[in-house]
Amino acid sequence: MNLDKAMIKFFIIIMIITFIVLFASENNSEALISILIIFAILYWIRYVYAKNKKNEGIYEDTTKTLNNENDGRIIIKKIDDIEKLNSKSVDNIKNEEVAQEVKMYELPKISSYVTDKNLVNLISKQKYKAGLPVTYNDEYELIDLTDNYSMLINGSIASGKSSLIHSIIDDVLLRNKPEEVKMIIIDSKRLEYMEYNGIPHLLTPIITSPKKAVEVLNKLVSEMQNRYDELDRVGAKNISDYNKIIETKNKNGNSNFIKMPYIYLFIDELDDLIGYDKSISYIIKRMLAYARAVGINILCTTTTVAYNMFDIELINSFNSIISFKIFSHRDARLLFENKDSMKLQEYEFVYKIQGRTSPKTYKPVISEKRKELIDYIFGQQKAQYDVRFELDEYVQNVVEDDVNASNPMYKQIVEFVVAKGQASASLLQRRFHIGYNRAATYIDLLEERGIIGPQNGSKPREVIYKLENNNEDE
Repeated sequence: MNLDKAMIKFFIIIMIITFIVLFASENNSEALISILIIFAILYWIRYVYAKNKKNEGIYEDTTKTLNNENDGRIIIKKIDDIEKLNSKSVDNIKNEEVAQEVKMYELPKISSYVTDKNLVNLISKQKYKAGLPVTYNDEYELIDLTDNYSMLINGSIASGKSSLIHSIIDDVLLRNKPEEVKMIIIDSKRLEYMEYNGIPHLLTPIITSPKKAVEVLNKLVSEMQNRYDELDRVGAKNISDYNKIIETKNKNGNSNFIKMPYIYLFIDELDDLIGYDKSISYIIKRMLAYARAVGINILCTTTTVAYNMFDIELINSFNSIISFKIFSHRDARLLFENKDSMKLQEYEFVYKIQGRTSPKTYKPVISEKRKELIDYIFGQQKAQYDVRFELDEYVQNVVEDDVNASNPMYKQIVEFVVAKGQASASLLQRRFHIGYNRAATYIDLLEERGIIGPQNGSKPREVIYKLENNNEDE
């Protein structure tokens, strides 16, 4: 029997017996005193019962929280004063846990990881989300990346591109907590940025596979669209307005709405990725056109802007361009309309934003205590990756199961590629507004059923079905 029901029945029985004793007794005053004593005892029993039940609930909730080893939080290590906990509701305790989780992360002290006092003062004064520390004529400057929301960094091997990206990442880590800025790093060569793998600012582990890079970029496009929907919902023009609205709601309504974090996408050697899959060029151009308003910043390095990798539209889509020393006359003229970038020394770069070239020649500031900074970040918090950027085996199987010859879209795709005379995943993406995984699976299905030929480098697939029909007509 439920303990609550048993207590109610017990109370009713005692009350009935009490009233019988009261009416049967010759001395009503003594009977009344007996009744009061009985009710006092019952009240004490009920109080002890309620107290024990409440303690049990708190203990169970706290134990579940403490047993969660994956969330990287330190909630309540020890309960010394049960009476203090009894005075608070479980919801209040949970709110305090959330507050403790947010306060747990402490920003690194800039002076502990930047050796030059002048640079410490410069970084401390500026309230950017991210900046690029540079030197010009041995004087420190800080390039604000708020205006440089997309950047193409060109240069030959070992010219200084990676050092510049390191400087930006380190500046982000010095200024921002994980809930304020998130990062995606694509390092297909596994050479430059693996030391950051596991820091709490990452949305997903560092991407080293070109195939995974395509998947994550498509998911980032979806995130961009979702952010626009969220901005429309609250009536905000951009991420800055959105976060101000959320901050006002939290103050006025005592609510706890989460602000929208900025996202920094770092891609090492974009030319290699485009060589793997041409659709990446289309994805990047789409993000460059719309990502700024929703706080997505894109920074890419490349060794070349060769015509078979980059078109003029892609290059001009970047808000700013940096060039270290390069050896290609064509690349130098294409990026800066002159050959100045061919005369640069090691680690020197020229820079232009929105088509205006700066007359200065800069050098990135190389951090001397990067390892210590990264160790500090690791010690502050564990990475909690966003499941929306994961593609597990189940999701992949769902995609493959949905792509089959009986699907109505399959017939439309066959008609489209036969009329077009060629087929590629990027063509299907643009025409049918589907993700890369689905488009690539349709391409495999078309090849399997003899509609298109095998892969031929980076060229679109040849449509065999059309050629066979033409031969029959002849």
